[in-house]
Amino acid sequence: MDAIRRALYVDIPRELITDFILPLHVLGGGHRVVYDPRVASREAANEEMESEFRMRVRVALRALQGLVYMRRLLNPWRHPAAAFSLISHKVLRYGAFAFMPIALAANAALAARSCWYLALFVAHASAYGLALLGLRRNLPRRLRALTVVPTYFVVSNLAFSVAVVKFLRGQTMATWQPRAG
Repeated sequence: MDAIRRALYVDIPRELITDFILPLHVLGGGHRVVYDPRVASREAANEEMESEFRMRVRVALRALQGLVYMRRLLNPWRHPAAAFSLISHKVLRYGAFAFMPIALAANAALAARSCWYLALFVAHASAYGLALLGLRRNLPRRLRALTVVPTYFVVSNLAFSVAVVKFLRGQTMATWQPRAG
């Protein structure tokens, strides 16, 4: 949920996410954006992995386009707090997928050097194994509980990689179908 003073509202291009871009416009105009912990909303979790994947691609692609649209806020000398927040939360988040195979390869290469590195590699590989297992339908409840976080992490990063490719190709996703319910 968000609210904005009428005087601070600006029209946002259709392909951008308004709840991301409008607060950035407010910040860029020298005003504050305030978080109120008393405001709450609820949303049903997306049970369909394919639908979750498509939603993650769409949101990431639109956020990347929003970052380009509001790129002036990425200047740490003019907007230090906004630049830090955007780079740490958006740029690094949507680019982390590129480092995941490097981290796995580094863990594998170091595994033979000590039992600590081996344990780290086993944990790392196990997390990916659980993520793959989590893609299966009709897992028993206890097994599903073990796989949900690794699966969500891997699927989200795969979606981010697809979004980056679409972004680099100049593709947009201006319309979307909201979930029923």
